[in-house]
Amino acid sequence: MAFGKEEQEREKKRMNERNDYFGIEKSRVKEMVLNKYLEDEGLGLCGVIDVLLALDDGTYVPVEIKYSDMPEVTYARRKQLVAYALLVDRSFLTYTKRGVMYFPEQNIAKTVVIQQSDKDSIPGDLSRIRALCASERIPRQAASQKCVYCEYAKMCRTV
Repeated sequence: MAFGKEEQEREKKRMNERNDYFGIEKSRVKEMVLNKYLEDEGLGLCGVIDVLLALDDGTYVPVEIKYSDMPEVTYARRKQLVAYALLVDRSFLTYTKRGVMYFPEQNIAKTVVIQQSDKDSIPGDLSRIRALCASERIPRQAASQKCVYCEYAKMCRTV
């Protein structure tokens, strides 16, 4: 956690030296908010968006910063960004069409297009997560290369 905060500070300095913010022209960014906490009681969802960009056309772009050797927009990472977009929509009464996944170690910014159908899937996902937590069962293992560095590997019954 401390590494992440230190690296975020270094990244903040580097951002000011660039011509754009995560692939978006600086001149289009009206406001940049770091570590923006958003919550929606109706959904029972909250989160801290690493960077929230408010653009000159009134739209918002949530940015998730990932420190990883895998600079890929995985299913889980995409879901996280979609959930943030839904929180932005509900908090600012807007419609978020895209987000950005940024990998600072590789200096790669990947734009993620977000559809309404993506956002519509979040309440069902939350219901399934709550049901799984209430059951206190360990979920089935997904076959994945991520198992090698998964923080839950010690608890997983098949590892």
